[in-house]
Amino acid sequence: MFHNYIKSLYKTSLLFIDNLNNQKFITKYPLTIIIYTHDLAYKKQKLIKKDVQPVNKFVSRTHTCGELTIQNIGENVHLYGWLEFSRINKFLILRDSYGSTQLIIPEHKKDLQEIAKKLTFESVLSIEGKVLKRPKGQENKFMKTGDIEVEIKSIKVLNMANSNLPFIIRDYNKAKESTQMKYRYISLRYPQLQKNLRLRSKVVMKMREYLVKQCNFVDIETPTLFKNTPEVCISK
Repeated sequence: MFHNYIKSLYKTSLLFIDNLNNQKFITKYPLTIIIYTHDLAYKKQKLIKKDVQPVNKFVSRTHTCGELTIQNIGENVHLYGWLEFSRINKFLILRDSYGSTQLIIPEHKKDLQEIAKKLTFESVLSIEGKVLKRPKGQENKFMKTGDIEVEIKSIKVLNMANSNLPFIIRDYNKAKESTQMKYRYISLRYPQLQKNLRLRSKVVMKMREYLVKQCNFVDIETPTLFKNTPEVCISK
């Protein structure tokens, strides 16, 4: 069924490309780029021999940082996230919007240890590795992924964070609200704030769903009824 879905998306992409190619002002990008995300989901499902979670279907990661368990031991995984913690250039904690996962660099991987030395907190990383069971007595009951760790095979730095950030994401030592508001792009990484945003999104969606389906409302936008916001560059 999933394969049929990919095929239908492929056909749609072909029509889309044909239409683009008729426009002289648009660069003719390779078809493989246009359909990459659709094909990726199918290839990934075939690779790990399991159903891929919806949140991971159309991205290059195989799992989020909050879903790996002992059921995944032995699997090769691809994770993305922010560097939350680093210890002796060997143990790293990678965090995303869904949780955290402990990473470990093998003793013989000196090249990876050198990369880890230069990493700063909140840098965006791409990690490939293998899921291992944590040594007995080292499990962390406070982490959803506390029974496993990922042995790193490769580290790719997607975006290196400044070493002098105004604050780092720690629940036990939060920055003042005024500081958080000033550096909103950092404070949005707080897990609790992300949970609040997701909850708000779900509540608003349910409200709209009820009004449209049960009350036959029509959701429209009427920007002309409101004055322009400060962000608007041109006023008509």
